[in-house]
Amino acid sequence: MRAFKFLFMKQKIKRSLLILFVIVMPWNWRRSIFWVLKVNFIFLAINLLSLLFLSLFFKVGVFTLAKDGFFSMVLLFESGIIFLVGGLVAMSSSIFSSKIREYVFHSGEKWSKEKHERSEARAILYILTGIVLFLESLASVFLGL
Repeated sequence: MRAFKFLFMKQKIKRSLLILFVIVMPWNWRRSIFWVLKVNFIFLAINLLSLLFLSLFFKVGVFTLAKDGFFSMVLLFESGIIFLVGGLVAMSSSIFSSKIREYVFHSGEKWSKEKHERSEARAILYILTGIVLFLESLASVFLGL
C-alpha cells in the first residue's frame, strides 16, 4: 500500500512539473534563456553608457564612480523594478483583477485559465531577468565595481 502511494505521488509530481515546464512556458528553454540574456545585455549596455556619461558630467573617473557603488546600486534598483513588473504582469490576468475589471469598469471580459497561464509565462521571463540582474549586482559588490 505504501509503495502504491509513493508511486502515485511520484506520478503526480511528474505531471505537475510537466504542466509547469510545457504548458506555462510558451517557448522552449533555449529561447527563454536567450531572451533573458539579451534583455540583460541591453540593461548592462545602458548602465555602462550612463556610467560613462555621468563620469564625463561630474568630471570623475569611470572607475572612481563605479567603485563608489553606483553600478551595483543601479543594478539592484533595476532588478527591483523588473521584479515589480513581473509581479504586475502575473497579477494582470488573475481572478482578482479580472473581477475588479468586470464589476468596477463593467468590462465584458471574463477570466480564462489560458490567458492567466500566458501572463504567468511572460512574468517568469521578467522574474528571471530580475534574478540575473540581482546576481550581477551582488557580483559587482563583491568585485568592488
